[in-house]
Amino acid sequence: MTTAIGFELQFEATEMGVRGALRDLQSFLRSNGVDDDGRGKVEIVLAEALNNVVEHAYANDTGKIQLSCRKSSQR
Repeated sequence: MTTAIGFELQFEATEMGVRGALRDLQSFLRSNGVDDDGRGKVEIVLAEALNNVVEHAYANDTGKIQLSCRKSSQR
């Protein structure tokens, strides 16, 4: 059986927006049983990707980022 839990968030494409999104995602992961190591890995990868979006895609513009994540496990 596969179970999945989703997380969706829309936020401003700014450094502060990314920081808040990562904080919210960490809370979601913690409340769904992801250990410290797993949360750390997710944060490193997403921080790099989201900060690149802010820096390059929105370098001279403003906008929003839509983040959708799914935690799943096989049982």
